[in-house]
Amino acid sequence: MDYRGYQVLVPGSWEVVDLDAAPRRCVRFDQNVVYLGKQGDQPICPSTVVGRTEALLIEPLAEAPVRSDTVTAGAGAAGVAVLPETAGHEISLQVPAAGVLVTASYGDSVAGIRAVLDSARLTARAVPMAARSVTEALPRTTSWVNTPGDFTGHGFDTCTAPANEGMDTWLKYSPYRAVGIYIGGISKACSQRFLSWDWVHRQTNRGWRLLPVYVGLQAPCTGFRNKIDPANAGHQGWADGDDAAHQAGRLGIGGGSTIYNDMESFDPGNGECRDAVLNYLRSWIIRVHQRGYRTGVYSSAATGIQAIANAPGFPLPDHIWMAHWDGAANVESRYVRGDMWQRRRIKQYTGGHLESHYGWEIYVDSNFVDRTW
Repeated sequence: MDYRGYQVLVPGSWEVVDLDAAPRRCVRFDQNVVYLGKQGDQPICPSTVVGRTEALLIEPLAEAPVRSDTVTAGAGAAGVAVLPETAGHEISLQVPAAGVLVTASYGDSVAGIRAVLDSARLTARAVPMAARSVTEALPRTTSWVNTPGDFTGHGFDTCTAPANEGMDTWLKYSPYRAVGIYIGGISKACSQRFLSWDWVHRQTNRGWRLLPVYVGLQAPCTGFRNKIDPANAGHQGWADGDDAAHQAGRLGIGGGSTIYNDMESFDPGNGECRDAVLNYLRSWIIRVHQRGYRTGVYSSAATGIQAIANAPGFPLPDHIWMAHWDGAANVESRYVRGDMWQRRRIKQYTGGHLESHYGWEIYVDSNFVDRTW
């Protein structure tokens, strides 16, 4: 596969997607795909995708967001000798010799994607350009966002943070004033082209309330790719809690803000599975609190939230975000007692659907938020 003179070998089973020809195609890292070009501003990203595996996004360097953790290939080189392993299982590599930025995701092991990147070569089509410096604004310690704060009203969540133009349009023409954003975790499936320190501060300054979501390891009794190890659940939860706080800080989301752990539905009747989830979340909650943040858990009201509520001695999260798709825009659920988490709830009352406001279309889940600090 050759893109702008950057040639790389991938398994024949991988799909290749030309984003210039399909600008609304969602860049997803839960599938073995090579994406070529720049993702459009209005991708259709399913709201329920979870997980991470080996995938590549190769785009023109001149237009790409260069992060603070981006590594740079040397002059005339297609790669670097040592590739970093990251908590988010995502590598950002700029190749000035071909004028491309390569974003590579991987699942449980970095070995597979390392072999792919090590196969890269430059061809005669390569047109060099100067290496770019970091384009994302770095957190400024004198300016932190505290979110979501006191708020009652409608919110939406979507797999990839929308472009600024879309956020501005929906702020003016939609009923929503809160938005769920996916800030990190091995199971964060969608690319986050627009999510940055600048994006976070721009949206909060305009009046949006942000609901930061961390999509870490999932229950071992599910079919998700990246799962909790029951024998190591506490350690894994601690490490993910530490990373959740780090990712929030990287975006300028300050202490006192709430970070929600996305724990997708599982069978709470499976004792070993339930205990693994609870051990993971217990350590995650404790570590996030130690790092100065409030905690929340997103899960099915009938499974994950009930399991937490019924666990003796469990350190309850400060807030809950329950999926209960009954179509009712409130925070009530027959699965959760009314005296628990009063004014500290979000209910996702409608699942994934395409919604358009003044011509700007986003695939969203709809939520109702009722929370105070």
